[in-house]
Amino acid sequence: MIADALRLQKELGQFVWMRPEVHTLQINENEWSILQQVAKVLKPFCDHTNSVSKSCPTIVESLPIYGILDDLLDEVQRAEGDFEDVDTEIRDAVERGIQKMNKFARKMDTNLLYYVASVLDPRIKLSLIGS
Repeated sequence: MIADALRLQKELGQFVWMRPEVHTLQINENEWSILQQVAKVLKPFCDHTNSVSKSCPTIVESLPIYGILDDLLDEVQRAEGDFEDVDTEIRDAVERGIQKMNKFARKMDTNLLYYVASVLDPRIKLSLIGS
């Protein structure tokens, strides 16, 4: 929805301008900037959600995604890489996401089945043996 709003930014501005009853909903430049930053942070989550929703994902396919998203959240929080321009408010919100991700990771760590399944998968095992 944020991506749609960003894509239709001009049209939304015109709509609000033409209707006095919704003038208070006019989005200013700073708010558009924040929406662009939020969209940049959320896009990988959307992409990975769509990729695992296309089929019935296995543990082996899902586990690396958690690592990728965890790294992304850390990058956002530290304002590194593609996320150097992210506002403090967004980084603070991401901190809550990191706490949630850490809680989930601790649950996974208490059940070695996730990691055993990954190592036993022939595709993963072959890459480990080759290392």
